Amino acid sequence: MNRKKEAALLTEKDYLSILDIIRQLNSCETLENFMLVFEKEVLPLVEAHAGIFAHLEPEIKDCEIIEAVNMPPSIVKVFQKFLPYSQISIMASTSNRSVLAHGVDRDRKEIDEEVATFLKDEPQYRATDLSYFNEVSGAIVAVDRPDPNVGVGIHRLQPCNKPFALREIRIIELLRPHLCHIIKTLVLSQQLAQFKSLAEETLGNSPSAIALVNKNFWIIYRNKMFEDLFPLQHGQRLPQDLIGLVEKELSRYSPPFNVNDSQLELAFYTLPQGKFRLNVTLLKGRGVEEDRSLLLRLKPVVEPYTKMTWLLQEKGLTGREMEICVLTVDGKINKEIADRLFISPATVKTHLRQIFKKLNVHTRLELINTLNKAN
Repeated sequence: MNRKKEAALLTEKDYLSILDIIRQLNSCETLENFMLVFEKEVLPLVEAHAGIFAHLEPEIKDCEIIEAVNMPPSIVKVFQKFLPYSQISIMASTSNRSVLAHGVDRDRKEIDEEVATFLKDEPQYRATDLSYFNEVSGAIVAVDRPDPNVGVGIHRLQPCNKPFALREIRIIELLRPHLCHIIKTLVLSQQLAQFKSLAEETLGNSPSAIALVNKNFWIIYRNKMFEDLFPLQHGQRLPQDLIGLVEKELSRYSPPFNVNDSQLELAFYTLPQGKFRLNVTLLKGRGVEEDRSLLLRLKPVVEPYTKMTWLLQEKGLTGREMEICVLTVDGKINKEIADRLFISPATVKTHLRQIFKKLNVHTRLELINTLNKAN
C-alpha cells in the first residue's frame, strides 16, 4: 500500500487490522457473532472499552433493537430516551459527516450537562441510574447514510482520559459501511424470519417500494409501491439493469474489500417515474446459501443528503473528492480536511481544483452554494 502521509497516524498494521475486521464482520451469522467481533476486535483497535449499536426501522413494524457490549443493562434500557439529549448523536444524525467524536467534534464536558438535563426532564430516573456516564471519558458516534436508522456508539471509560483523535475517527469511517451493513443484515434477517406472516402487515404498508428476491433475483414478494414501478408478478425475474446494480452493491461487501475511502457512493436507478435510491440488504437464512434472499428498497431522490450525493456522482467525482465536498460544506478549511483525511493540504488543493472543474464552479463559496442548493 502507498500510505506515505497516512503512515504517521494510520499504520500499515491498522489497515491490515481493518481488512481483517471487515472479513470477520461479513462472516457473522448472528448478532452474538457480531457482538463478539465488536468487543474483541473493533473496541481494542480504537482503544475503547464499551459500545452500543441500535437499529430502528420505522418502515418495518416493531423492527428496533438496541444491544451493547460492556455496558450496564440499566443504561441500555434508557439509551433510546437519552439520545435526544446527546449533542454528538444529534450532530451525527443531522450533519453531512457520518462519524463524529468527543475531543475532535464535540466537548466531552457536554455529557455531564446532558445527563443533568435528562434527569430534570425525566425525574423517574435517579443520578445513580445513569452513573455509567460519569465513567465515560469520550465517545465516537457513527451512523448510516442517508437514513440514520443504524447507529454505533463507542466509549472510552475512566481511568482512561485519553481523548479520541483523528486516527480513531478514520478507522471507524472505514469500518462504518461494513458495521452498518452487517447490523442491518442480521437484524432484518431476524425480524423477517417469519416472512409469510409479516409481509402483508409490515412490508405492504411501507412508503418505500419493497421487494424480496431470491439469490437468482426471482421475486418472492413485492408490495404495491414496487408493483407500481415494475409491473412484475411473483416468480418473475428483476430487469437485467436492476440486477446489475444490485450485484454491484453486493460486491461492496464481498472480498476483495476496499479501504481506500469511506464509501460514500449510493446506488441510483432511473425510471420513467423519476430517480430512485436503491438500498440492498442481504437476508441470511439458516446458514446455507440456498436460504438467502435480498430485501430491495427503492426511495425517491428527495432527501437532502441523497440529492447532494446524486449530484456528486452524476458529475463523476471520486470517493475522495466526495469526502472533501462533504467536509467543505460542513465548514472545514483545507488544513482541517487534510488532517481528517490524513493527506497534505497541497493534495486537498489539487482535489479541489478537480472538484471545481467537474462542478463548473470557481470559488469555495460557489462550491458550497452549489452543494447547498442540491440539498
